[in-house]
Amino acid sequence: KYWETCGTTNNSWGYKSYDKDWKSTRELLYYFVDILSKGGNYLLNIGPDGEGQVPTESAKRLLEMGQWMATNGDAVYGTSPWHIAREGQDETLLKGTGHRAAKGFERNFTNQDFWFTAKEKSVYAISLVTSADTILIRSFNKKEGTIKSVTILGGHKIKDWVQTDEGLIVNLSDKIENENGFVVKAALKATPGG
Repeated sequence: KYWETCGTTNNSWGYKSYDKDWKSTRELLYYFVDILSKGGNYLLNIGPDGEGQVPTESAKRLLEMGQWMATNGDAVYGTSPWHIAREGQDETLLKGTGHRAAKGFERNFTNQDFWFTAKEKSVYAISLVTSADTILIRSFNKKEGTIKSVTILGGHKIKDWVQTDEGLIVNLSDKIENENGFVVKAALKATPGG
């Protein structure tokens, strides 16, 4: 079943000169990848002003999301939900734009938080933070199928990796410093989730 969730770059539908509560790029990416991991579409409203000008803060976030997509688009385009949507912290539940405006957005992302998508014989683990030297993805344990290769989208160097009963352990040559995160692609010997 097709479904869609819509959101805004601040708290207003349409242009409001007084609404300066801009969502960070990471917050927008969180909504995007969370919805994506569940098979939905994210409609993002940017509210141009009366002369058709996109607010500078909206444009900045859209450009940063575009940069993220340029590197990590393989985890988005043509993918579908994996049988596990995410691992890590519980979801941050919001009850609409008014709730976000009143309560703000409070979530500290960690390197244990991943969202998953799948395509053909690959599963993608999406993180929204810089990496540690070692990445552990618990949902990629041996019960989920045998992994034949592991890459980081964007070409970041991997020192080595091993799949265990605990999960996939990826040792990096050096940390991934992208403030909006990274994506690990695991190619499986069988179709993901089945």
